Amino acid sequence: MADERDAITLEDENPLEYVGEEAADPPEDTGRGPSEEDLEPPDESVPGPREDEKAGPPGAATWRVAKSLVTLRAEIDARWPNRDRRTDGTIGDSAHCGPGKSSDHCPNSAGVVRALDIDSDGIPAGWLAEHVRQRGKNGDPRLRNGGYVIFNKRIASEVQGWIWRTYTGASPHMDHIHFSISKDATGFDGSGGWGVINATDIPAPAPTPNLPVHAPGSRVLRLQDPHMRGTDVGFVQRWVGAEDDGEFGQGTKERVQRYQGIVELEKTGEVGPLTWRAMNIG
Repeated sequence: MADERDAITLEDENPLEYVGEEAADPPEDTGRGPSEEDLEPPDESVPGPREDEKAGPPGAATWRVAKSLVTLRAEIDARWPNRDRRTDGTIGDSAHCGPGKSSDHCPNSAGVVRALDIDSDGIPAGWLAEHVRQRGKNGDPRLRNGGYVIFNKRIASEVQGWIWRTYTGASPHMDHIHFSISKDATGFDGSGGWGVINATDIPAPAPTPNLPVHAPGSRVLRLQDPHMRGTDVGFVQRWVGAEDDGEFGQGTKERVQRYQGIVELEKTGEVGPLTWRAMNIG
């Protein structure tokens, strides 16, 4: 498995600086729903860390993921075992955790990472973001003192009453959901389930768009006439925050150019090898 740090891209040190106008509606569900309804409940014990989470980067202090986030991820994996994990992540890279940097993806003074990214493909992502927001709103201690959720250009946080608001940070958080939890040890290592595994209100899978299937990275995407269409275009659109319709139009090109500027690539608007690599493909 690739180093999880590679999946942490374009997130902000202080996401609450990028909160815009109030947005009362929950995020649009851009993920794909589960194919099965009846699943066995998870083991009551807290799962251990993944193999690549037993130690930090070379030369760094040992770190671990907060136990409550390990439990949340285990429930998500149990409910949707075939989900895409490409943009999952916990510990941040040097852009997040280098000198003078701070992020919930960085280990705190106890060596605990309090942030989790979950890929939005293969799950009802809008439902999951809203589910965790509701738990925060209802006073879950694991989300007090520092908890927030970001997905699909929206953010909800404890300090702003768990109301969905427009998020204007560098990453639109279309390809993944970001969860940050309590700064308190009793919160970030809190026990108990998250209510994901046995939830009965999960929406049915959305109809699959009638799009040609192309693996991400299998071709160069560009604006042309007629427009290029495919599942790989949809992947890029979710990554850069464009409308997810699977068609590479002018709006998608502009969002790709914005993304290329953020990751310091030439702003061609084409998705070639370098841009695919920036998206952890190839």
